[in-house]
Amino acid sequence: MVEYDDHIFMAPDNGLLASMLNSADGAIVYRLRQLGLDRLNISEPSLTFHGRDIFAPVAAEFAAGRMAPCELGARVGQWTPAWIDEPNVTPGRVTGVIITVDTFGNLVSNIDQSLVRLFKSPLVRFAGHHFDLKPTYGNVRPGDYLALVNSFGVIEIARAEGSAAAGLGSERGAPIVLVEA
Repeated sequence: MVEYDDHIFMAPDNGLLASMLNSADGAIVYRLRQLGLDRLNISEPSLTFHGRDIFAPVAAEFAAGRMAPCELGARVGQWTPAWIDEPNVTPGRVTGVIITVDTFGNLVSNIDQSLVRLFKSPLVRFAGHHFDLKPTYGNVRPGDYLALVNSFGVIEIARAEGSAAAGLGSERGAPIVLVEA
């Protein structure tokens, strides 16, 4: 459980909140303890439905204002690191990787849209190609490749009406670079 910026965030300690925690000055992190669950009469949650058995009742208590994270767990200073490495940012260059390929063959990177703002005319280098960032798929002809900021707020390489992964022969782990055009 994390208290930060007048909000409470809850997640398993699996790296999901690590990126936020690494840059959230003033965040207070608590590890839920069995004693806290006992206070809510949650004595034997199932091993597989923590969303139902733990997170939902705890979130309901927070939302109702009846409990605070400090009443349910101990304050901690360590957490599981993120699964995804942060991109490497140097002056004039951001180097990342493709973290997944979606079902349409779009190559999704770990480069967040906030890093795009570092450039006046951003250019994406990937698999021996150069791509200007386009706002939508409709800005290119069918079959053309493009780079864009997707609905998750990260750069992806796509192919209008096709699979960028198949066409470029690329997959998860491939390097991607953002530079000034």
